[in-house]
Amino acid sequence: MGKIRKSRTRQIVFFWLSLALLWLSRPTHAQPAQRTYQPRFFSVPCRLELPPGEIRYLTVQCGYLQVPENRETGRGVVQLAVVRLLARSENPQPDPIVYLAGGPGGNASGRLDEWHTSPLREERDVFLFDQRGTGRSRPSLDCDGAFGNSVESWALRCLRILYRRGIDPRNYTSRDSAADLRDLRLALHIDEWNLVGVSYGSRLALTTLRDHPEGVRSVILDSVYPPPADFYGEQASNGAKALSTLFTGCAADPACAAAYPELERVMHQTMTDLNEQHSEITLTNPRSGEAEVSIFGGSQFYQSTFRALYSVDDIPYLPLAIYEMSVGNSAVYAQLISANRERGRSINDGVYYSVQCSEEAPFTIPEDLARAAATVFPPSFQAHVMRGLRDSLKICEFWPVSPLDPVETEAVHSEIPALLLAGEYDPITPPAWAALAAETLPNSYSFTLRGIGHGVIRSSDCGTQIARNFLSAPTAHPSDECLATLSGPAFVIEDRWLPTAAEE
Repeated sequence: MGKIRKSRTRQIVFFWLSLALLWLSRPTHAQPAQRTYQPRFFSVPCRLELPPGEIRYLTVQCGYLQVPENRETGRGVVQLAVVRLLARSENPQPDPIVYLAGGPGGNASGRLDEWHTSPLREERDVFLFDQRGTGRSRPSLDCDGAFGNSVESWALRCLRILYRRGIDPRNYTSRDSAADLRDLRLALHIDEWNLVGVSYGSRLALTTLRDHPEGVRSVILDSVYPPPADFYGEQASNGAKALSTLFTGCAADPACAAAYPELERVMHQTMTDLNEQHSEITLTNPRSGEAEVSIFGGSQFYQSTFRALYSVDDIPYLPLAIYEMSVGNSAVYAQLISANRERGRSINDGVYYSVQCSEEAPFTIPEDLARAAATVFPPSFQAHVMRGLRDSLKICEFWPVSPLDPVETEAVHSEIPALLLAGEYDPITPPAWAALAAETLPNSYSFTLRGIGHGVIRSSDCGTQIARNFLSAPTAHPSDECLATLSGPAFVIEDRWLPTAAEE
């Protein structure tokens, strides 16, 4: 019976690998000739739920941009969802903002509530652009129906979903989305606009500066992901630096230092303990609302801490969470994980791997990852740091895309005015990456904000104010007086961890 199962598994893998090869045998982007086409934009009623005070057609408009899935062959059609939030001013500026979400695979329309109240909308219309394969755009590259006991089985099931929809994953890259942006601007007859890209959205904005700079008045790169950055190779060191910032920040705060002394040592000891004996954590199922008990070991401990460093709301709870976990209490981590799920925006996995497996993974040396982790983490951490990286690269072995030109890893040179924003606690797109991008953007201004993690504009009034100042005059140094008012996180202190009079 075991042999039959193994044989069947081999047949399934062979079938899907053959399908991948069939995909790859179709015409590719490498062909220089590009078929003539006319991008078309058409308005539709807004079907999404609007925030209070927004009125369909009057303050919010919706539509789709229709372009070929493959511009070289003319094969296929994609319809890209666009939500337009009209400026509050009676005399808006003529150069709107187009917002590019992160991921890859995130959707801009999912951030409607944030942009609904954003001060950046006062003088300018804001276009929320769902990149191809994401959000409300069609077709969707979500893999919600995929499951599997291994990353390989999940990847094969995801590909089957995409194949049934007639989707070619090779047509969902940063280069394709940059061309979509060009076509959207032309279809809407907009002379100039301003790009605002967050996380991967900053990578797409930089790709647009490289491929289609015409019509771009300015660009705001928030939590910068530049092409030369080694996403996989630097992830361990970026995580270690963010944790170091946390330990240093707590030690510099008298109240945090008193309640949670030697935070780094306590975290390392807790990791060692969880490696030897897993704990349990009670989480609420986001769909059913029922409580579920799950294993909470070293991997969950590291990944939950890493994810919490993204959020300005979660960072203040981390010293408490680590100390509570050191005595076997996972309740604070349960709250952090639940909050992250509540805030989380869906990432379409098909887009994520189509981008990463063609633009990033081919230029990664897997053998170097373990060595990189070993230089910044003790042995108790290393396997957990590596786990997610190896799984992602394993999926890329199955994903039917070809490595793109090495230009995708080269710095983008542009004279267009740029504002670069970074959060000092950001574990995934650190301040060093903003500095790297700024090296080839001579008309740029860079700021690192204290106490902030990932996504500066949505996390900080000061970041938003600097962005607004920049948009009003992109060629002048934006006023940054608010930086002087920033402090570190207001760490949450619980009395049970304060030293008693006898201990002081």
